[in-house]
Amino acid sequence: MFLISWMTSRSHQNLEYLKIQVTELDTLDTIFNLPHEVMGADVIRHGKTVKYGIIELRGGTDIKRNDGAIGTVFIEMVDDQMMLKMCVSYLL
Repeated sequence: MFLISWMTSRSHQNLEYLKIQVTELDTLDTIFNLPHEVMGADVIRHGKTVKYGIIELRGGTDIKRNDGAIGTVFIEMVDDQMMLKMCVSYLL
């Protein structure tokens, strides 16, 4: 699976942003069975991207990579499609 490979730094180490359509609810179950931490919507954090841009993160679900990178996952409805978005950063 893509996220397991990312979490173990076997692939996609320069990934900054991911956006995919979720068509099967089983996909969400698989993702959220990985080790993760849910952040409250009132929690604001700042992170540095692979290319050293600074981003602000509010809420989301954090998935940690073995080198300290954090993938913050958000699930959103766009029109009638469920979308998974992940921003990768190193928290400051």
